[in-house]
Amino acid sequence: EAVVSTQSTGVQFWSKSRDGDYLEGTSVVSLSALLQGGLQEMSGKIISKSDENVIGEVQVTGWLEDKGKTPKPVFTQAQPNKPPERSEEPIPDRQKSTYKAALELELWKEMEQEKFIKELELKSEARMKQIKSEWKKKEMERDEESKRQVLEYNKLKDKMKAALRDLEIRENQLVEQER
Repeated sequence: EAVVSTQSTGVQFWSKSRDGDYLEGTSVVSLSALLQGGLQEMSGKIISKSDENVIGEVQVTGWLEDKGKTPKPVFTQAQPNKPPERSEEPIPDRQKSTYKAALELELWKEMEQEKFIKELELKSEARMKQIKSEWKKKEMERDEESKRQVLEYNKLKDKMKAALRDLEIRENQLVEQER
């Protein structure tokens, strides 16, 4: 128990690209939680290989299984902040070509999505300009109609005033004739 409680394991995070595999970061996860029994979660910070900054966190779930008595266990002391070396096993050509095809497909998909978004933005921009133009045109038509109706109203008002004056004059003439 004492040996496990002081042990930790190194975890490496690799990324693949067309040019090869790159070590993105490492993390050291303490194994002391395993002594509590059952399924345990352990976590650690992912440190960037290039600039030693924390770039994420890793959660590891594990458990200890009792396999009975074993001959004298051999534990090696892990060196802090130094992850274990990655074994360089040759990757079969079939896996390389499959990976390359999948990578090319993913890159094509991303380019198509970007192109689609740009086209959508252009269409949206064009539609907004069209709506703005139509709105301006309708606004001008409403303004012209309003001015025309005001002029018509003023003409009718003047006609009514003139008709009212004529009626008053006639009424005065009739009143004078009756006298």
